[in-house]
Amino acid sequence: MTDLTSIKGLGEKRIALLNSMGVYSSMDLLKLLPKSYIDFTNQKTISEVQDGELAALTLTVVNPPKFARSYLGKSVIVCKVKDSTGEMYLYWFNQPYMAGKYAAGQRIYAYGRVDAKKGKRLASPTVFLQKPDILPVYSVKKGISQALMRDIVKQALVICKSECEETLPKEILARYSLMSYYEAISELHNPTSADRLKQAKKRLVFEELILFRIAQSLARQIRYNKFAPALNTSNVLEFLQSRFAFSLTNGQHKVISEVKADIEKHMPMNRLVQGDVGSGKTVIAIYALLAAGFSGYQAAFLAPTEILAAQHYQTLKRFVNDEVCLLTGSVKKAEKLKIYEKIASGEIKYVVGTHALLQAGVTFRNLALIVCDEQQRFGVAQRAALISKGAENFYPHVLVMSATPIPRTLALVMYGDLDVSILNEMPHGRQKTKTYIVKTSKRADMYEYIESQAKSGEQCYVVCPQIDSDDEYSTISVIDTYEELKAMLDIPVGLLHGKMSAKNKQSAIEDFKAGKTKVLVSTSVIEVGVDIPNANIMVIESANRFGLSQLHQLRGRVGRGNKQSYCFLLSSNDSECERLKALTSTSNGFEIAQKDLELRGAGELLGGKQHGETELESLAIKADYETICLAKQVTDSEFLHSEKLINRCYERFSFLKEKALLN
Repeated sequence: MTDLTSIKGLGEKRIALLNSMGVYSSMDLLKLLPKSYIDFTNQKTISEVQDGELAALTLTVVNPPKFARSYLGKSVIVCKVKDSTGEMYLYWFNQPYMAGKYAAGQRIYAYGRVDAKKGKRLASPTVFLQKPDILPVYSVKKGISQALMRDIVKQALVICKSECEETLPKEILARYSLMSYYEAISELHNPTSADRLKQAKKRLVFEELILFRIAQSLARQIRYNKFAPALNTSNVLEFLQSRFAFSLTNGQHKVISEVKADIEKHMPMNRLVQGDVGSGKTVIAIYALLAAGFSGYQAAFLAPTEILAAQHYQTLKRFVNDEVCLLTGSVKKAEKLKIYEKIASGEIKYVVGTHALLQAGVTFRNLALIVCDEQQRFGVAQRAALISKGAENFYPHVLVMSATPIPRTLALVMYGDLDVSILNEMPHGRQKTKTYIVKTSKRADMYEYIESQAKSGEQCYVVCPQIDSDDEYSTISVIDTYEELKAMLDIPVGLLHGKMSAKNKQSAIEDFKAGKTKVLVSTSVIEVGVDIPNANIMVIESANRFGLSQLHQLRGRVGRGNKQSYCFLLSSNDSECERLKALTSTSNGFEIAQKDLELRGAGELLGGKQHGETELESLAIKADYETICLAKQVTDSEFLHSEKLINRCYERFSFLKEKALLN
């Protein structure tokens, strides 16, 4: 394998930077796939571009870039430009060197995200003096420019041609009209056309999906040879029902019976419970946890956020009192050490926590069951890390849950090592949330209505796509919205986002829960785990920036009581309004997920790259629906017994080795 010293333009400092990015050889460079592309083969005019879209435009400079002052007091460089259909402005924040860079009458090629809220603008666009075709954009560190990355990757493509060994049989390449491995890698880094780039992605995604499917089959086989404690489920359901003021749904009874059948066996359970928002998955989790505790074993409940972990802790505490502890990153060191001791001795039976559960200091005496909430937030390797904390003489049962409905075809590909249970029935008394698309021109009227409702006792979430921004012209931010609504509305307004301390987050939620604040302005941090029955109105700013499934998840935060609930989707993009209509016509999460899969790909549905994935694995979960179906068809019929691909799976997926080594 060729090292980086053979590539021109790389000195010690740049090689060190590349090493810090996980790049140690020329072949590693080829595996560092572009995160996006600048495509000037598909240009638009000023009159065609819409708010929020990424666009490539050929422009003529009207006024050279010059200093201006924004209304927030920030220094900004402004450049007026035009084409045959109209005029717009280019803006650069914190880039004083852009002043005077282009002359009046000069032709330039600009690429960036359109902001049409106050006239059409491109904020901080990339500008070229010569028209490019399709350029790759990489995730790089400061000191490695995009131009340098493109150059060194082109060198690596030449150097590593002989190392790019073909992995799929020739007959499969021919049957499905697939590029060779080397062709596909070359096109991804150096696209010759949009169509060839699409075919290259399909080729690599196809292979990755096949490898992933085989790896899951191997993981399932490994599990069949493991020994788990058979849990005693006598009286668990009766105990559970006696503590609830409501009756379980038929769907909950069905899934509990499936979990019961699994955990009463000596073969480890490995089950995924998929349930729409508000369908009552937590009841299933508590049933499984209690079964382990009542049988004399320990159980762990892994959640993706401190907010959700705290909520699960409070729920479980109602059933088991002091036998449960909460372990998160914000727990002080001294307290954490005490918790470690109690877990190791078995004094604590139930442990609820975040990623802190995966730390080396956490050891269990006899961990028999693991519940992993919001499965899509964790990678397979993280699940394996928690499983490895089980006792030496047995393998724990695993129950994973997801409130992101996933179409059956995708679930079979992504979670092929899991048995799948579906919760598709809502608890009694819940009303469907009425959903409306609101044009930004009606935004003030909508907030006036919300203010009147809040004064009558209702509460409202306002969700924004991002915490803050470098300029006031990009996507509306949670901090700007909070400041605006605090000044606009004659009611208490709260703020919640991911950069706040755990204490301040919890305080914001408690104030909202207690009714001290009537409107909670938040990022999508409330997507999971926040349960405020009195909150019946949700506003989602810049709704076009979210996938349909994520919008459905967010919408699930309201309507958790017995009152009528409402969700308002704000969008200024007419074409996006068509996509958002799917949410106004159905409340079925599986139908919405299918639409999201077809429109945006699996990566959007599953929340993007998971922890520990390679670039190729990340690309695989962004597969389109057709490729996912094709990969399933091929693996079902031809590949599962291919020795070459099985060996590649063991090389590619570390979780197989981890699973194989577990007792």
